Amino acid sequence: MTSDLTTSECESEMLGHFKKCVPKLTQTLHKGQCGRIGVIGGSHDYSGAPYYVAMTALRLGADLSHIFCTKEIAPSIRSYSPDIIVHSTLDSGRVEDTTQWFNRLHAIVVGPGLGRDPSIFTAALKVVESAKQQNKLLIFDADSIHLLAQNPSLFTNYPRVVLTPNKMEFKVLLKAAGIDENENSCDSLKTVSEFFGGCSILLKGSEDLIYSKGEIKTSDFEAGLSRCGGQGDLLSAAVSLFVHWADSYSQSNPSPKFDPFMIGAYAASALVRATSHKTFEQFGRSMVASDMLHNVPKVFAKMYEI
Repeated sequence: MTSDLTTSECESEMLGHFKKCVPKLTQTLHKGQCGRIGVIGGSHDYSGAPYYVAMTALRLGADLSHIFCTKEIAPSIRSYSPDIIVHSTLDSGRVEDTTQWFNRLHAIVVGPGLGRDPSIFTAALKVVESAKQQNKLLIFDADSIHLLAQNPSLFTNYPRVVLTPNKMEFKVLLKAAGIDENENSCDSLKTVSEFFGGCSILLKGSEDLIYSKGEIKTSDFEAGLSRCGGQGDLLSAAVSLFVHWADSYSQSNPSPKFDPFMIGAYAASALVRATSHKTFEQFGRSMVASDMLHNVPKVFAKMYEI
């Protein structure tokens, strides 16, 4: 079911809803109240992805970002920034080395740079099961999409999940669900969601499609033309923090018409697309993810600060 609103009306409504969710900065706040985000990822070949997620969350206003990675890659990630808390626990052989931190986190992004080593997938599965037991908001991106396709019952009766696949990763989900990979994306979003337990989906593309609880909305804010790597990492960070903020707001202001998963994911898509556009105007085809990261605070302030 799609919205009957025009594109401009939908944008105004969704972004207006989200602005209410952004925590107000006051003298009474203490460290951690504006968001504590975890990232499970990083591997020998991909150390930058979890960094971009963790740092983007901080640049958007999260107070703390944690990365849980393997011992091999931890020194590299630590060298990128002293602002990120890095735990070299993912391959320790003891799941509790990682999960003991989860009671401090509001949302966990799984998959950026994770790789597809079977032993790491096994460790990640155990970690995710613990996160579910603690009712954590989970964002599945990148390599974790393949992990989910191999374990389709992972989120049965657990809807506190947002998947953020690109077009190729969505085909992996379609195949796992027994759907023709060439089927229309809008028609198949609901089927894929139901197959994987009722999760929300943000399908990335020239237009982003967001599905949640039977509704589909299109985010078509103008984006830059460069498809540099790392933009998906910025998006998964924004989704984790924005959905958490929207979820917290909805708990204090309950309404059956307010879907924090739709509102947070839509606002995240709009933010990253606008940041991409601004950065492409500055750097053209030479833009890289670190250029976008520099612009994230400015675009956020313009779009969402009241």
